[in-house]
Amino acid sequence: MKCKNHREEEAKYICDKCKMPICEACATDVRGSKVCINCIDHSLYAERDRVQRISLWNKLVFFMFACIPGAAHMSMGLFKRGMQLMLTFFGSIVLISYASLESFILIAVIPAWFFSFFDAYNARRKMLAGERVEDNEAYNYEFIIKNKKLLGFALLVFGAIGMLNALGEVFETVLRSIGIDYYQLYWALKRGIIPFVLILGGMWLLSKVKKAEKEIGE
Repeated sequence: MKCKNHREEEAKYICDKCKMPICEACATDVRGSKVCINCIDHSLYAERDRVQRISLWNKLVFFMFACIPGAAHMSMGLFKRGMQLMLTFFGSIVLISYASLESFILIAVIPAWFFSFFDAYNARRKMLAGERVEDNEAYNYEFIIKNKKLLGFALLVFGAIGMLNALGEVFETVLRSIGIDYYQLYWALKRGIIPFVLILGGMWLLSKVKKAEKEIGE
């Protein structure tokens, strides 16, 4: 019986995969079985092509999930982190829109989206490298708990701006009746809010430093 690849050579084995006769040169020992080089090549390249197709499909699916804040994290089993990011992103949009503070959407939404997108890829990279990724929260609430006064002040400021936006026509009618230009006052308040917050923040920090220096002196 001649080898299927070398017609001048006598076959010494039968390929365990294709069951064709093969000579000594064509045979490769695979876990005690004799397999011809053609079957090995076919298996290797077929497996490589299959992995590449799955990999490309997975990359596309993961990219689509990553574009939705929190979805990619949940697809990797990071449900706590993913849910927090998703609620933060869409919750911010709903609250800002409901409070008529549309001008603040980009400030809140864009950083949250980019953080979620790149954080998902960072977690995926670690998982593919075999590292353990803990399902931790993206941020904790300790800062809010410790700074309730600052949070309260921020809510008052944004609430006031939202009230101006929501009741704009009412305020305009009232202010015009007493001779005040509503739009001039409105834009003055909006433009002055950030400097006002910065001033208060600076005063708060200075008071903290002064208090710390006083405690050290005692």
